[in-house]
Amino acid sequence: MKRYNKEFYGLFSAFIAYNIVSLLLAFKDGRLTLSFFLKELLISSIIFTATYFLAKLLLKKIRKK
Repeated sequence: MKRYNKEFYGLFSAFIAYNIVSLLLAFKDGRLTLSFFLKELLISSIIFTATYFLAKLLLKKIRKK
């Protein structure tokens, strides 16, 4: 596995784990609906994308020094 992919796979596994836990908790509370799931998926996707690009930017800055 290449070095630049490690950040992606680490964040992606956290993204998947967050969505699974969110689904299980919503199912347990009885508030699991399609709109709730899509809203949670959208929010977590935005956070995942922002975190990934921030990690890439920080990695570039660290490598320059």
